[in-house]
Amino acid sequence: MKKRLLSVGLLLLSYAGYSQTFLDEDFETFTVGAAGPTFANGWTNSGTTTPRWEVEDATGANENSLATGPFFDATSPTVAGGKYLYLETSGGALNDENTLSSPPVSIPMSATGVKLDFAYHMFGASMGELYVVIDTNNVSDTVVTLIGQQQTSGADPFITSSTILTGYAGKTLTVKFIGKRGTSYTGDISIDEVKLFQPVPNEMGITEITTPTSSCGLTAAETVTIEVQNFGTSNITSFDASFSINGGTPVTETVTTTITPNSVYSYTFTATANLSAFGPYEVKSYVTLLNDPTSANDTLVKNITNIPIFSGFPYLETFESGPGGWISGGTNSSWALGTPAGTIINSAAGGSNSWVTNLTGTYNATEASYVVSPCFDFTSLVAPVFSADVWWNSEFSWDGAILQTSIDGGTTWQKVGANGDPNNWYNDNSISGLTPLAPSQEGWTGRNSSSNGSGGWVKVKAPLTGLGSVSGVILRIAFGSDGSVMDEGFAFDNIQIYDTPAQDAELLSITSPDNGCGLTATEQAEVQIVNAGSASIS
Repeated sequence: MKKRLLSVGLLLLSYAGYSQTFLDEDFETFTVGAAGPTFANGWTNSGTTTPRWEVEDATGANENSLATGPFFDATSPTVAGGKYLYLETSGGALNDENTLSSPPVSIPMSATGVKLDFAYHMFGASMGELYVVIDTNNVSDTVVTLIGQQQTSGADPFITSSTILTGYAGKTLTVKFIGKRGTSYTGDISIDEVKLFQPVPNEMGITEITTPTSSCGLTAAETVTIEVQNFGTSNITSFDASFSINGGTPVTETVTTTITPNSVYSYTFTATANLSAFGPYEVKSYVTLLNDPTSANDTLVKNITNIPIFSGFPYLETFESGPGGWISGGTNSSWALGTPAGTIINSAAGGSNSWVTNLTGTYNATEASYVVSPCFDFTSLVAPVFSADVWWNSEFSWDGAILQTSIDGGTTWQKVGANGDPNNWYNDNSISGLTPLAPSQEGWTGRNSSSNGSGGWVKVKAPLTGLGSVSGVILRIAFGSDGSVMDEGFAFDNIQIYDTPAQDAELLSITSPDNGCGLTATEQAEVQIVNAGSASIS
């Protein structure tokens, strides 16, 4: 059960890890849909014109505007129904702002160090800015600045910000959250779990497992690096750090260093991790500090994958022997490998197996999913080309698929080709459901009933521009949908990657002769060809 806001003024209740708590708000008593200017428990906003701070309850899926906002709140991150406040950005212009203010909070003279914690979620392609300000009698100090998108999916959890505040003993302060709108409606800023308290002297937590990360061809001696933060009021001079792989025997090392309050310290273990076998790994790391009363932030788990590498070309994957190193993932994913048996998409392109968004039915609402390839070493290729058999049947301009590449282990993704390219490449550039994965919104979309589906299996082909001689290339076929009107989606099969041949003339069309009356014995034939090779045709 969530804790409620404690009464305004000097609050002296204690929780694990806190010596005194002055403000503790989870917004659970607030009325869903309330948009100010006053809220429960003495909270206010600066106006009801959008952008504005509003109360929302989590449903476990996308709410309000498409492709922005969290699926859950911060306190109950896997349970629907929890409440949070968010900056509604459906109206207004760039840099329009609204301020959410806490009730006044009195800090006693004995509180020489005060800690401000709050959880935030900032997912959306047009995310704006969030400033957290401490106001003492109209004297303002900006203590946190967040600019742009901080999460990459609505399913991502809230992130907790922790800041040590000094110089406020004996003062009355107000915590203000100033939200600025970005360029469009996909910029809802959400906050939850606002706490203001006096921390204990000895308290630390692990904030990130920096390495290892998913990559191509991980080794038997991968470095493990973590970041820890001093959340207490005293210097940390020694602590134990541990890690384990797939639940195995932990490695524990004693770290001797000085970490001042609120500081972050990066530690690389002397021991390394054996990640040489291809496949997924669970990396778990935790820290142990003497007299630390709070264990909730002492442990982190990170899931990574050692991706297999292919260097022999031409490459052909028919999926008849299994996934071949291709792995599905994402949010609300419906991807499956097998024999398609839907009403529309009802067969594989060849043999028995294809990848498809649901073998027997429709894809999911608010899907942001993908199928990721193994790694490819293109160092032997000059101008690699991608081709595949695909079939699409999805709500036009709302749901669709795109091909992307990555050269940094999947950290960033670039689209392949552009809308209108030849060889059955993308047919639209405004697929809103793709926004979380592909901000360009280009891809394959449409269905038979609206006369813009593929109408069956078609061959698509595009050059992998700029990737010749590059090692560690990953492909992914990404699929996105909005919150309504689902269909059978997208299927792919028979992936081919090969170098552009020197001599390759492709027949595009026969332009004449055409149907007509009175054709003669000397009609002239005319065709269109394209030079798909790497050398000139003479």
